[in-house]
Amino acid sequence: WQDTHPRYATVVHELKSGFSVELPAGWPAPDEELSLIEIGSLPDRRALDQLRWNISIHDYGVNGQVEAVIAEIRSDGPGGVKIKDVILTNGVVAKTWIDVQALVERSQENRIYVFKAPNGHVYSVLEPMARDWRTQARYGNIFRAILGSMKFKP
Repeated sequence: WQDTHPRYATVVHELKSGFSVELPAGWPAPDEELSLIEIGSLPDRRALDQLRWNISIHDYGVNGQVEAVIAEIRSDGPGGVKIKDVILTNGVVAKTWIDVQALVERSQENRIYVFKAPNGHVYSVLEPMARDWRTQARYGNIFRAILGSMKFKP
């Protein structure tokens, strides 16, 4: 339970992009470049945390449309993957699905979130998924908590 639902202290980071986000204490501050924000973990030599895991948040601005962003992301991948709605802790309803990125030797599964925030911006989130269930559950819970902590400025 502690591995897949960890308890950790958090730190609030105010971003130039117009929102704040809570990250586990000790993680580096988010890296902001234009409309892309990278949030990465910090390896701490524990069995589950040997690698850095990260998510990418892309801001499509106020002119972005959720359905258009979904169509753009899914245009390269196989169709038929079921999209479901999830309600994040902050009340935002996000559309999510698992996308399989075909690579030469092994494919990579990524969880994708697309949502319209209260500030009117449309965001997409790419979360690479771990191969083992325990690490996947751990970081899936942490990253969903991070997305749920987003507070948007009007």
